[in-house]
Amino acid sequence: MSLKTGCKKNELLHTLHLENSKVEDIISETEVLEKTRVELENQVIEKQKRIKAEIHAIEELKQSKMKTLAENEVMKEQTRMLNSQLEKYAELKKKRDSMFKDVLNHKGNVQKMNIMSYLKILI
Repeated sequence: MSLKTGCKKNELLHTLHLENSKVEDIISETEVLEKTRVELENQVIEKQKRIKAEIHAIEELKQSKMKTLAENEVMKEQTRMLNSQLEKYAELKKKRDSMFKDVLNHKGNVQKMNIMSYLKILI
């Protein structure tokens, strides 16, 4: 083998070695990028899970709010009904009291008349 061929061979081997080193670097960098991609995908999946859980919690809060509002409306209606009944009972009580008063006055008048009649008989 000649010196020229030996030098050319060494150059080619050196170039091949450099190229192999570049390929190894690219493979190593690709592996790092792949690991990073997998980690990022896992983070995205975790974020999606958290978002779904938060959406679910928000929906539960909305449903709870709607239920509370509905219960509030029912309670308002019950309050209106009770107030109406209370007013009716108050009116009935006034009528009853008035009737008792009338009866007592009438009874008193009857007793007075009876006493006066009795006194007239005695006189």
